Amino acid sequence: ESLLKHLGHARTGKPGSWANGGETLKAIVMERTGTRAEGLVVADGSGMSRHNRISPSLMTRWLSSFANDSITGPAFDATLPTPGQGTLKTRFARRDLHGCQVMAKTGYINGVSALSGYVTGPDGHRYAFSVIGNDLPQARPCKRLQEEVVEAIASHLGKTTTRTSKAGRN
Repeated sequence: ESLLKHLGHARTGKPGSWANGGETLKAIVMERTGTRAEGLVVADGSGMSRHNRISPSLMTRWLSSFANDSITGPAFDATLPTPGQGTLKTRFARRDLHGCQVMAKTGYINGVSALSGYVTGPDGHRYAFSVIGNDLPQARPCKRLQEEVVEAIASHLGKTTTRTSKAGRN
């Protein structure tokens, strides 16, 4: 919350608030993604308000912007846990990730479950992803879906790497 208000102050020169911080964040998202921040609602800086909104496609574009940024990208990557760590401590234990690395962050409030991050293939190709479920009677089915999506991306990257390796030997 303080960081959001600080952003608002730094950009406008006025006392930081959720309102000018939210507008500043929207402007930064537009600058980084090159697209309008349609559907982005920043109610506060906590991430715990039911009024905060972002589409999975915008979140994916936002994540992709860090992959192309040699300054903030590595710092951002360092904040993301991998399976067995942090919020991914119990995630992906029974999933075949096909030699890929997963770095992601979860989000949860009652009725909402999110998983967003990156899948990196053995050859270094990286895909950003975001799976967000809203108005959920139970979170567990959504968590399974999130893991299935990540496993499907990993399977694709694993097969691409295998095809490339085999093609390179001929």
